[in-house]
Amino acid sequence: MLIRRSTDGGADDLITVYRPCTIDEIIGQSINKKIIKNNFKNNTIPHSLLFTGPPGCGKTTVARIIALRLNCTNPKDEDPCLECDNCLASLNHSNLDVIEINVGKSGGKDAVDKITNNLAFSPMVCKNKVLVFDEAHKLTSTAQDLLLKEIEDGYANVYFIFCTNKPEKLKDAFVDRNTAMHFGPLNTNLIYELLTNICDYEGVIYNEDVLHYIAHTVKGIPRKAIKFLNKVINEGSWDLNNVKVLFENILIDEDNVNIIEIGRAIMKGSFKDVIQQMKKLKNIPEESIRIATAGFFVNKLARARSYTEADKYSAILDILTVPIYMTGKPAYHILINNFYKAVRILLNN
Repeated sequence: MLIRRSTDGGADDLITVYRPCTIDEIIGQSINKKIIKNNFKNNTIPHSLLFTGPPGCGKTTVARIIALRLNCTNPKDEDPCLECDNCLASLNHSNLDVIEINVGKSGGKDAVDKITNNLAFSPMVCKNKVLVFDEAHKLTSTAQDLLLKEIEDGYANVYFIFCTNKPEKLKDAFVDRNTAMHFGPLNTNLIYELLTNICDYEGVIYNEDVLHYIAHTVKGIPRKAIKFLNKVINEGSWDLNNVKVLFENILIDEDNVNIIEIGRAIMKGSFKDVIQQMKKLKNIPEESIRIATAGFFVNKLARARSYTEADKYSAILDILTVPIYMTGKPAYHILINNFYKAVRILLNN
């Protein structure tokens, strides 16, 4: 059930105004919705949850809905009222008892130690503390051990929700202590229905072929579908050929599996493997590949364990952050040469 909501902050992008705020508003994920509803109905919501699945399938959104319902002062059956002070504070990201942690930035021992030291204290305003860990797979081994103790000991008024698209990177002992739910991609029909509903709400006259193309190409990821729809609306032509060009330019980022493999090939010094991966991206503009690969190495630089390691990634970024203004074969030649230089940087250090 699609609902459009404005925000106090004035954000009007489609991702924000159509973000689900109740269980019934979630599209797809029927089994998970039923489980969560039954948990609230029977007052058996687990104190430590692990949400897995591809990016953009609703893990963090559902975590926020659970946080809303746990602290709502006037719940409507299994859903939050979205009107009480606690709900409004959560919706405006100002609830001091709902803490979202970007593990990519705060996943080390010191950061987690600081978080766990405050768990024994009562919530500041609400009934419960809810800690949502985004990108949980980036928790260090020591950080997982610290949290494992807190999960095992438990607090009546503390709930943990860990969201990750790479659960295999977490320790088995850590995974086993959580109640896991997997959020999968939606089928193409559901994505198409989502897009048409948004267009109807927004009063947009749309091209059905374009919406079918988006629904097919995003491979079941609702967040990606809505983000792309927003770009199509802003572009305005609703011409399928224009949309295909637009899509090719934004389709790829540092989380793309081929970009990750290119980055890994550069890191192990295998220029041959870089060329093999490039063959799989023959329809993607070289400038898009450059930007995505630069993003891969920005992430590596941010997690470097020494200045020596960081210097290598920085030298690679000196090459990969230079825009490629050409197109066609000249652009390909420049990018391949830049990748070769990146491989040599790592081989020579």
